[in-house]
Amino acid sequence: MKITNIKLKRIVSNTRLVATASITIDDLIVVHDIKVILGGEGRYFIAMPSRKKPDGSFIDIVHPISSQSRTALERILLPAVEKLVDEKLSHIVCNLDYSADGNEYLSQSFEDFEVQTTLMAETT
Repeated sequence: MKITNIKLKRIVSNTRLVATASITIDDLIVVHDIKVILGGEGRYFIAMPSRKKPDGSFIDIVHPISSQSRTALERILLPAVEKLVDEKLSHIVCNLDYSADGNEYLSQSFEDFEVQTTLMAETT
């Protein structure tokens, strides 16, 4: 199993939400609405897609099974978010570089992807 595509969209607002992400797994399944949030000490973290329950609490509808899986996902997404923010981009699309050494999901990194970017529109 491999992540084969990443799409990030920057969110410019006064909230801690920095971006939303979609990942494609094995060119077969897409997970939308992964949120990237700016936490304490200026560090980013991911929040998986969730839905609101009748009691007002939220429950993840998709989530990594283990801490190793979450770490692997962060190793791919968080460097992409840093690029998005540091370079003031509005979108990043990353496709798996199939000429890379064929890493499986748990050993993939952002460097395994070819990056396409879209510049953010200048504000006046």
